[in-house]
Amino acid sequence: MKTIISMILLIYLQLNSSYSIAMWTKFSDMELCAQSEMIVQAKMIGYTYINFSEQKSSLKVGVLLVEENLKNENIVQSIVLISLPSPEKPISSTDIIYHTGQSGLWFLRSDRLDGIELYFADHPQRFIPIEKVPARIDIFRQILQSD
Repeated sequence: MKTIISMILLIYLQLNSSYSIAMWTKFSDMELCAQSEMIVQAKMIGYTYINFSEQKSSLKVGVLLVEENLKNENIVQSIVLISLPSPEKPISSTDIIYHTGQSGLWFLRSDRLDGIELYFADHPQRFIPIEKVPARIDIFRQILQSD
């Protein structure tokens, strides 16, 4: 009897395996700062699409207006492009949706795609809403100064 119930449960789980939930490992504040190439206080002012003719595909990117750069001050940018989930693809449990008007601290990692410098906020801790920034910004400044 136990074997039959186990088999039914196993078959049920396999049939419903498309229903998954992303699991995130929590960063310490020091890890978050160390694993971010750029840390900015910024506001998402919109988004656009970058078209790649070779792949006949497009990439949705968010446009961040930088108010303050806390890490890598030698990179003087008032606009930063961040990769956003594609509306052309199914939503994944690992997709994080950002919206125009969101303002706060962005802990960004970078990569180049066809010569374009793109940043990623691909972990829930990589964005702190502006309402929570005053309570935490001094902690991050101290960590960055000690590096």
